[in-house]
Amino acid sequence: MGLTPMPSALTFDLVGKCSVTKARAAVLRLPHGPVELPLFMPVATQASLKGLTPEQLEETGCRLCLNNTYHLFVSPHDQKIPHL
Repeated sequence: MGLTPMPSALTFDLVGKCSVTKARAAVLRLPHGPVELPLFMPVATQASLKGLTPEQLEETGCRLCLNNTYHLFVSPHDQKIPHL
């Protein structure tokens, strides 16, 4: 009896590719909605985006932000992060 694979929460659809530079355009579909690629994706270490205020981040039209859950657990510690 084989295992039935679970459907992926993520899909990646290639929209176009440059034959000269190999640059690609795509759509990454996430549970919260589609994200057009390429895009500006800021990196947040310890839940903080260095050098940008929340207002500035919103002005960029940011649709995706990279966070490290280990850093969130270590500091500000798991007691300060709401558990779902």
